[in-house]
Order: sequence, then C-alpha cells, then structure tokens
Amino acid sequence: MNEVKEANIAAYAAKALKEHRWAATGVSDYPPRDPLVGQSTFFNRYRTFIKTVDHDGDNFAHVFAVEGEWGKGKSRLGHELVAQINDCSKGWYVRDKQGGLAQAQLFDDEVKRDEYLSLYIRYSQVASEYQNSDNWFGYGLYKALLPLATKAFDHSIQSEIAKQSLKRMEPLGFDHQQLAAALELEQDHSDEQLYYHDTLVTNLVQKAYEYLSLFGIKYVLVVLDELETVAEAATFGLERDEASQLDGQAIRLIGKAIKEEDPRRKLPWLRYVALCSPLLGQQLREIQSTARRFELVELEHNAFADVSDYVAQLRDDSKLRFDYPAGLVEAAYAMSGANFGWFNVIMANVDTVLESYAQSGKTVPPVGELFDAVLDASGRVAQHVLDANVIEGIQTSDHGLRTLARNLLFGQLPVPLTGADPRTSELLPLHNEYDDSIVSLYRKVEWAELDCRQALVAAKFHRDKEEWFYPSVEQGLNLKALLQNLKTFAVSETAMPADGLLIPLQRSEFKQLVSLLYNHPAAEFAADALWSRFIGEEHKLEDELGSHIGPSVAMLLRLDLRYRSQQHNSMIFRDPDFATQHEKAMEKAGGAWSKNPLDRAQSRLTGLFRLLDRQWQYNEPAYPNKEKLAVQMAPRGAGRGSVGGLQFCDGLKLHPKGQAWFAWVNNVQELHKLHQLVSRVRSDGDGRIPVMAFTGSVAVNDWYVSQDDLQAEQLKDDILLYHLNTSEVDVLERIGLQQSYCGGLVLKEEVFTTKFKARLNSIRDFAYQRIHQWRSRLSQRGLIAWPLRPTAKINNDDRQILFRTWKLLAIDQPKLGGLHGLTPEHSLDAEEVSSLFSRLTVSSKVTAQGYGRNEHAGLFRDLDQPADAQAALPPFLAAIADPKKGQQWTLEKAKQHWYWGYLWAANGLGEKTVFDDWMWWCSQLHLLKIEDATATKPRFIPLPRAELQNAIDEANNWLTGAAEDAYPATVDQLALVYGQGRIDELFAPKGKSRQGAETTEALDALKRAGDTFEALKLQEETLGDLLDERVATLPEILKRRSLILRELGKVHPHPLPTVTLDNTRNINLEDQHTPLYVRVERARLFADQVQNWAGAIRQRVDFLLGEIEADPRSKAPFPRRLFTLSLQTIANILKGALDGGSATATQKKEASGTSDTLLHYLRKLKLDKASERMERLAQEVGYDLHSGAVKTPDEINGYIFQTYRQFVERYQEAVEAVSDIDKRIRLALDTLGNELPADYPEPKHPSGLLELQRQLVLVQDSFEGLDEQVDALRGRYIDQTHRGQFAAIKDAPDQLLKTVQQRLGVLGGKLRGDYENIIARYRAQQLQKINTGLRPLINPLLKALGHPSIDPISENDVRGYSLHDLAVELDLRNQQWQSRAETLLQGTGISFSRWCEVAQSLIANQQPALSAQEQQALVDKGILRVQITFGEMA
Repeated sequence: MNEVKEANIAAYAAKALKEHRWAATGVSDYPPRDPLVGQSTFFNRYRTFIKTVDHDGDNFAHVFAVEGEWGKGKSRLGHELVAQINDCSKGWYVRDKQGGLAQAQLFDDEVKRDEYLSLYIRYSQVASEYQNSDNWFGYGLYKALLPLATKAFDHSIQSEIAKQSLKRMEPLGFDHQQLAAALELEQDHSDEQLYYHDTLVTNLVQKAYEYLSLFGIKYVLVVLDELETVAEAATFGLERDEASQLDGQAIRLIGKAIKEEDPRRKLPWLRYVALCSPLLGQQLREIQSTARRFELVELEHNAFADVSDYVAQLRDDSKLRFDYPAGLVEAAYAMSGANFGWFNVIMANVDTVLESYAQSGKTVPPVGELFDAVLDASGRVAQHVLDANVIEGIQTSDHGLRTLARNLLFGQLPVPLTGADPRTSELLPLHNEYDDSIVSLYRKVEWAELDCRQALVAAKFHRDKEEWFYPSVEQGLNLKALLQNLKTFAVSETAMPADGLLIPLQRSEFKQLVSLLYNHPAAEFAADALWSRFIGEEHKLEDELGSHIGPSVAMLLRLDLRYRSQQHNSMIFRDPDFATQHEKAMEKAGGAWSKNPLDRAQSRLTGLFRLLDRQWQYNEPAYPNKEKLAVQMAPRGAGRGSVGGLQFCDGLKLHPKGQAWFAWVNNVQELHKLHQLVSRVRSDGDGRIPVMAFTGSVAVNDWYVSQDDLQAEQLKDDILLYHLNTSEVDVLERIGLQQSYCGGLVLKEEVFTTKFKARLNSIRDFAYQRIHQWRSRLSQRGLIAWPLRPTAKINNDDRQILFRTWKLLAIDQPKLGGLHGLTPEHSLDAEEVSSLFSRLTVSSKVTAQGYGRNEHAGLFRDLDQPADAQAALPPFLAAIADPKKGQQWTLEKAKQHWYWGYLWAANGLGEKTVFDDWMWWCSQLHLLKIEDATATKPRFIPLPRAELQNAIDEANNWLTGAAEDAYPATVDQLALVYGQGRIDELFAPKGKSRQGAETTEALDALKRAGDTFEALKLQEETLGDLLDERVATLPEILKRRSLILRELGKVHPHPLPTVTLDNTRNINLEDQHTPLYVRVERARLFADQVQNWAGAIRQRVDFLLGEIEADPRSKAPFPRRLFTLSLQTIANILKGALDGGSATATQKKEASGTSDTLLHYLRKLKLDKASERMERLAQEVGYDLHSGAVKTPDEINGYIFQTYRQFVERYQEAVEAVSDIDKRIRLALDTLGNELPADYPEPKHPSGLLELQRQLVLVQDSFEGLDEQVDALRGRYIDQTHRGQFAAIKDAPDQLLKTVQQRLGVLGGKLRGDYENIIARYRAQQLQKINTGLRPLINPLLKALGHPSIDPISENDVRGYSLHDLAVELDLRNQQWQSRAETLLQGTGISFSRWCEVAQSLIANQQPALSAQEQQALVDKGILRVQITFGEMA
C-alpha cells in the first residue's frame, strides 16, 4: 500500500514538474519552463545584429533596444536571450516565410554561443542620483557582475542567471574571488565615486573582462529590464518604487549615453539589450544621430495564432494540466487585450477554478460559465479583465436570456447559428444601458490572401518586404498576421476552410473588430480596404446572410477592461513629465465629469475640434440649449477683421461663415432632440449649419445607417453621425481637456509621440472620409449650392456660353455627346467652350482637401478633360426647381435651406452671387420667374404647368378668335395700309378660302405645342418623389417645356412681350425668327404709326409753309416757291401713298405704287424701306418719328430747310451788297462835289461813278427774275423729290445767286480801287499838308505863353466836306492860326514871317540868327529862355 502511494506520489511529482504553470502574476520566470513562440521579427533582426557587430574590428559597445508595453513579453524575450546563451532554452519557435512555426537557434553553433557571458539587471539597480552618461554603461555592467563576484544569490532572476553563469565557468577554473578582486569590492566604492570618477568604473569592469576572457568570454551581454515610466507602471497596475522608474531626465540621459561615442568606445566588448517602454523607445527613435549606434525593434503583438499554436505545443508535449474547452484559450486571450502578461493571469485563474472542479468531481462547464466562476474566484480578473456589471446592464428581465447572454459574451467568440441554443436569436434585439446591441450576426467568408493584397494596393497601401505601409502611418502592417488573427476569431467553426473568416455584417463593426484583434495604427484603413474589396460600399449586409452569432464588438469593448486601456497616457507624450502633468489633469477632470456627464462630452467635442480642425487652442464654451445636449460650435469671429468658423476642416465648410457644430449623442432620443434644435436654429436665421454628431453607441449608429424613411433622411440631411469606438473616445477625452484642468500643460501636436500622432491621424483621416461621404450624399440630395465656377465669380459672358452649351448637350440634343459634336450651326465655338471648361474645374488646392474633381455645380462631368466632358443635370437643380413641388425662393429662404460650396476657396463669391446665378439659370429654363422685378429682395416663383396651358389657350384665342385685338381683326387692319393682296397671301386667317402661309405655319406650331403639353402633363403628374427619379426625368420635362415655349414663341410667345417700334427699320413680316404675334403687332403698330407720322409730317409742312410766308426775308423778289413747292411735295407723297390722292403729279405718281415709292414699299411689306422713307420725310420737316419731338426752323437739318436757311442768308447778303455799293457810289459823288479842286488828279471821276451806278441798277433788276427760274430748276430733280429725296436742292443757292454775287463783287472792287481809294488818298494829302505847315511853328509860341496848342486836323473833323469845301476850310484855318501868332508877337518887334524863321531854326536844333534886341524882346516876353554857361576853348 505504501509502495502504491509512493508510486502515485512519485508519478504526481513527476507530472507536476513537467506540467506548465501559468504565471499568476503575469510576469515571466527564469529559467524558462516552456518554449517561446513568436517574435519572429526580433529573432531575425537580433540574429543579424550579433553577426554584424561581433568581430575584432568593431570598437564600440552596442545597444539593442526592444520596445513594447508591459505584458507584451519583453522580459520573456530577455530571459530567452539569456537562456539561449546558457543553453537552458526550451526552444524558440518562429514563423517561417510560409507562416508556419519552426524551431530556431539564435547562434549558429556552440562555439559562438560560448563566446558570450549573459547577465541580467533591472533599471532600479542602475538608477542613482549620481548617474551620468559618461559612466552609465560601465556602472550597469559593474552592478550586473556583483552576484557573480560575491556568489551571493537571493533567488531573484538576476541571481538565477548569475548562478547559471557561475556553474558554466567553474568547471573551467573560474574563481569568484578573483572577479571580486578585479572589481575592488573590498574597497566598497560608493555610487558617487563609480559615476563621477573619470576612469574608476571603466578600469574595474575592464579588469573584470580581462579575467573573464581567460574562460573564452569575448562578449558580455547585459539584459536591462524594467525601463518603464511611472505613468506606464501605473497604467498596468505595477507596484514599483517610483524612485526607480524612468523620468524625463533619465530618458534623456540614456539617449545621451547611446549617442556619445567616447563612453561606448571604452568597452567595445559590451552588449546591452534594453527592454524599453514605448516612451523610451520613442525618445530613442527621435535621437537622429543614434540611428547608426543602436538597433531598435518594436515587439509584435502576440497574435491569436501564436497563442493557439503555443497552447497546442504545450498540449502536444503533455504539459497542460487540463484539457481546455474549445475556444477558452482564444477567449482568454481576447479578454487580455492581446497582452501576454494578462493572458497568463487569466489562464492561471482558469487553472485554479478547473482544479477546484476536478477536486469536487464537477464536470467542466461551457466557456461562459467557466469565466463566470473565474470572476467569482479572482478579484484581479474582476477588477482588471472582465466587467461583470456589463451583464447586469442588459435590458431584459428574462433571467434565461441574461444567462444565455453571459455565456455567449464570456465565450468572446461567435458560434454557428445552427448549433446555438434555440433562444440565442432572441438576444439580437437586446441592448445594454448604452443602447449598444449586445450580440451581432457574423458571416462566414473566404478571402484569399492574394485578393487581400490587391485590396490594400487599391487603398493606397504600399508593400516593403513583408510589411504594408499606409501613407499617414509610419508603422508597417503585417497582412499575414492580421488575417491569422481574424481566422483565430473563428476558432469555434470546425469546418472552416483555409481562407475562411467570420466577419460582422456591418462595416463599422468590422473595422472595430480588426482594430480589436490586430492593434495597429493602420488596422482600420486595412479593414476599410478589405470591406470595399470583398463587400463593396454597402454599410450593412442583410441579416439573412449571417451564419454565426457572437458578442458585438461594442459589447466586447465594454466587457473587456483591457481594451478600454488600449490608448495609454504613457504613449501620448514625448516627455514623461508632460505625461505626469496630464495624468493629474485627467484626474481633476474625471472628478468633474462624474458630477456632470455633459462636461465629459464637451471635452470629447473640444478634442474633436482640436483634432479635425487643427485648432489646438480651441477652448470654446458649450453651446447653450434647453435640451441639455452637448454641442460645441466653431469659434465666432470676435471684432473687426477677425475670422471665425472652421479653419482647416475644409471638407465641412458648407456655411457661408464657415460655421459648424459638433455634438455628442448617447441614444436615438438625443439624436432626435439635436435634430429639432438644429431645425429651430436654422429657422432663426443662422442659416443651414453643418452638424457632425458623434456617438460611442453602436446602436445609435446602426439606427442612423439603417433608417431610410423621409424623417430619417431629413435628419441625415442636417446631421452627419459618426461612431467612435471606446479607444477613440479615450483619445479625444485626453486631447480635449479644458484649459482650466490643464494648468500650464499646453496640448499640441508637437508634444505627442509619433505613435500617438499616427493614432490621431487615423482618427482624423477616417472622420474626414466620412465627412467627404456625407458631403457627397448632400450633393446627390441636391442640398449644396455649388457655384457655377468653383474658383471665382463667373462673368456674364461665360455664364451665357455655359448655359447655351449645357442646354444644347443636356436638354436639346444630348445625342451630340460632347464638344466633338458641335457644328457651326450650333453657334458655339468648341475651343472657346473648352477654354471655359478649364476655368470651371476644381482647383488642386481643393482636391488636396479631399474634394473630388466632379464636386462642383454638376452641369458637366469630367471638366478637366473638356473633350470628354459630359453634360448632366445637377441634383441641386432638380431639388430647387422641381416642377411638381413648385417652391418659391428668396435669398433668405435659400440661406435657411441650402448648404454652400466653395465660398471658402473662391475669390469674390458670396451666397448672393451663387443664389443669383442659380435663379438666373432656372429662369432661363422657364422653371422659375421673378415675381416683381422692382423689389429690392426679389422672390422667384415657379412657372406652373397651368401657366403653359393658359399660354397655349391664349395663343389659340389670339390666332383664331373674334376679338378686336385678335389676329383676324388685325390682319384686316393691315390690309388697309399694306394692301389686300400681299397681306392675304401671308396672313389670311383660318376660315378664309385661301389660308395665309404664315397662318398655316402658326396653326401647326400651336398643335405641336398642344400635343407636347399633353405628354408633359402626363409625365409631370406621374413624376415620383424620389430625387433620383426627378434628376432622370427632368431633362425630358425641360425639353418638352422648352419645345412648348419654342412653338409658342413662333406664334404667340409666353410671356407675351411688349411690342414697340424702337427700331422700325428692323421690321420684317416674313422673318421666321420673330414670333408671328410680334411681326403682326409691329405691322399694326407701324401702320398706325405711319398714319400718325403722316399727320404729324403734314402739320409740320403747314407750319413751315407759314414760317416761310411770315419770314420778312422771304418777301419778293425772294424765290420762296423753290421751298414751298418742295414742302408741298412731301405732303403730296403722303397723300398719294396713304389717301390715294391724285390732285397733283406727285400724288398721282405715288398712288400708282410704282417701284421706289412709299406705297410700293407698304404694298410689298418692305416695312424697313417704308420706315426709312418716312424717316427721310420727317427729317425734312424737323420731326423725330420715335420721340415725336420737333425742331425749330433754325434746327432742322433736312435738305429743304438747310438750303432755305443758306439761300436766305446768301440772298440777304446780295441785297445788302447792292444797297452798300449804291450808298458808296452816292457818297463818292457827294465827296467830289459839283466843282473839283484844280489839283485833283482824276477829273473824269464824276462820269465814271455815274456809269457804275447804272450797272448796279441792272444787277438789282436781276433779282426780280429769280422766281422765274424756280420751275426750271425743280424740273431737274423732280423725280428725286417724288422719292422723298431732296438732296439736289442744296445746289440752288449757287445756281440762282452765284452770277449776281459775282457781278456785285466786280462792281464793289472797281468802286473801291478806282474811286474810293483815290478820293481818300487826295483828302489825306490835303490834311497832311495843313497839319505839317504852320501848326508846328505856331504851337511852341502858344505853349511858351500858356495857350493851348493846336491839334492836328483829322478826317473826322472834315467828314462830309466835298473836295471844294475841304480846300476852303483848310485855307480859312491857316489864316486863323497866323492871326493868333501875330497877336502873341505884338510888342516884340518881330513879325510872323520872322518868327517862322526863328522857329524853324530851333526845331532843326540850330541857333537862330537873332539880333540882341530881338532876342531880348523874345526873352522878356517869355517866349524864349537864355542859358549862360562856362566857356571852353575849342
């Protein structure tokens, strides 16, 4: 019995020693008891690394850094390196190129392996207040060698490793005391000495190395563990002394130690493997100059496949204590959040529960129940792994369903619908307290890896060896690992093919699942690419396609606590000190959030504004609302010149001021409240603001995606809903902290780690994608008013060309296909249109922001390739001008209902410009019309179909009706003016024996209009409510409306134009391009106008005849008949043409209607010629046909009155010339007098003047004969006057007055030259003689004695004197002057003749010959003065 017991005990002991024990603390042990599975990248890199640096020519210490968060297997990896060197490894299984697991060795052979001595040290042993970069390497090695030198082992991992190294070298003669002596342990050097002394620690470890080399050691490998910050340790619940944790200074010191060459040159045989936290790894990455000094590898996530294979390996080696139920291992790993440390914790607790079951004889329950028991047994699992309270939040009172849900959720993985509990499908409608679905349907698919690779290529991934890189993500993605993880999620499916997967039926959930199973910055991009490749653009597959049912991803994220911590504070900031500040800020904010959940939502939205709009300074207050919704709006501009609204989130700039709302909703009810709030604000005048609502609820997102009724579509028009998973929400809360919580911490992209920035970019990129999709939907819904030109305001000429081109290719002749179909008859220049298209393309600036090249007004597609551009009908046009809805538009209403595109990117564009362009476009299409053109705020109203019907009826009534203003009555009126023959030929109305040609064409046109209207009526009445249907149908509707209006336009246009006679020369009754109504109406108006004009012209003729009659200048013998007869000719032309008069030759000729007469033009309907003839006649009488204005006789510029004025002027000049010459002859005769002076040179002058006088009488008599010449003169151009042409009359003045004027000129010249000049010269000579005779001699005498001097005699003094009288007068004056001189000389004894001699001498500046007595007498009298001066010898 005892032997049996001993045997059982021995077997049990042997089994226990062999069995694998999970690390209940989650920490790896040494020596390893099990093989290492995975980390292929590290294995390959490190193996290459040691081969590269291990040679004698390498003179530096080297560092190989391994980056990974706690629980990812850094320590296990470090232990494996040591175990490989110490030959105690249980094996390392890595994946080969085919993806299979294969055992591998780090060293090629034992010789190479034995060159290494492996040591282990924790950072806490290196940390010191004295640490510096100069001796950091040496000090670490010194500490690592101590257990080997002291032979003091404390059962720590470091001691175990040192013990193995000791056992390895002792057989070779190793003595630990000699190593201690080399390290001078007896001197007990302090940390300060070891760190601060320049050479101490280097010399010590160099001596130690020299001793170790005696045993074949060439390289010393030190594994440095626990390089984690305080924040990282706290994140993972590690209980460590904060003093031994990395801080910012320590991280910088390590980086400096690696960077500097001198410390590393001291110990070229030293190799460090630093097991770094992500933050330290990030810092080392960003030290650019260290790139060539160390190798850094980021640990791969432990794939589900690695775990499965690892457990399978244990099972194959009979090391598992229990036979785990199917799916338990995968479920445990899913709960761990892909963290191997926590996986160990969970599995250790599972083993404990299974042990209790085995001892009590219980059967192993299903996976769900088993984990329920684990939760009860392990507080650590309950606190850090599974949130059991989530189960209690399931909204059901059915205990059975709750239990079923617990089992399914704790099982973590989908199960086939066919083998599931019958009530499992009842879980589908259930939700948790967050309104998330608790379960989801999954579909079994087969996705070949090659197709998946193609999907990544199509999504802009590029491959570098085995890794795939997305443009905005630095870290490479392993497609094989991703697919392997997805395959492991389907472990419950036993008959799954090699490429088989289980995927959720909803796109968003699939993306979450991929991110959950393969935690990578580019995971969502890859998921999006795969869905698009294999499923398409559908957001959700039909439920009927589901083959499995399992926990919803949202529920897993709430249930599995490890997934809630995927974004850790330790990975956010480059500087650990920032992380510490941020953690304190989060704690402060968390306290406030717990009291007011809206504050938490506000922080999320603030984070979204900072992230999506790149406004890291954003800190706006919440938008106040009574609905108590979390709403944040883009900043408003504050003050003049400030710019509010979105700054960089261009995809959402759909408001004129760039305004946008971000809102948070937790359930569908809040989403509806938000919609009501948005609608109310829009109606208050703020315009249509784009609203992006965010939610963490999958249920809300599912509702938003699945609903398609009218109300839901309207909600989607106003609100873009975007789902954020818990990881993304955590990120947003961290970057959205209000500044009041942050203290001095400034949140901006520069302070974040590259990895965290990649995460932010991922969130931003996916949000942008959704914004672009929503904007595209809005455009398809016809809600965005895109400008006709995306980059600037379109000018009127371009707009007109664009409209004509579009209408031709989209409405009138769509079969033309494009610009290549244009011909000259289309009156469009293809090159000009092509150039216009190039100006209408979307700019590269806009496409860089995610806009598509066809995101514009939508009138043409592919504008960037003008030759291939295709005309299209924009949904926006169909929405605003729907003929069935008949909407009215004002600018204010448009602001409420329209989104506005590109106002942020275009020059000179505003909402009014865009509104005016589209209203103009609709008006041109006869869909809308302006209600009141004079209104300051115009309203555009629809053109209803009934209006077209009325227009057709009005046209028919006009064409065939009996009203006075109808077509038949008007035609009768025309016949009176234009004659019956031609009018009947063209316009004889319906019912006449011979219908007019124009009438027949008009009747045909109205019939076509009526037929087209009936088809239009049927089409519009059956028009559906769907916009797509309207877009498809509207071109045909527009074409039919256009055809109706075109046919009406031939006859009786709508709207009926106001017909005027602005340009009567353009009247053409046979012009097919002018509506019949307009032609006939113009003819009628012209006929009336002709009568009115004729009356006015006749009145002017009578008036001008009276003016000539009353003009005194036209009295006989003036030949006024020349002008009165010409004016009467005008009256006779009108009377003959319009009244049929025959009293005069002119009337007879006009009434005959021969060619080139006014009547001929009227009869032949050459109304332009008739109008021209009337204008010519009116011009002659100074009458303006168009304005009715008249001119005064002096202003008339017709030939008749121009000539009259010239003739009168020249006639008057001639009459005045005769009178003048006559007066001059008479004056000359009077001047000569009856007796000529004896010295007059021309004694025959009197008889000559009498002859001139006779000739003048003959000229004067010729005036009487002018009137007799009028008839002969008019006879020369009478035919021209009958045609209303009076230009020839302008020659009459020359013809009648030229001879008279010439003769008068001769007479006047002869009189002046032969007579008047000679007489004048003789008189001047006589005056000159007297003025230069005695007067100069007498004036000095008069002046000396104070008497006035004698003035010279001028012509005026003797005017009217005949020559004889002039001689007598001058002689008399000489006598008077002499007498005055003699009187003044009395008493001097000097005679007048003697005085003349004296005066002549003095005037000649000569000394007069005076006697002393004469001189004294003149001096005494005061007549002369004597001057006495000094003499001077000659």
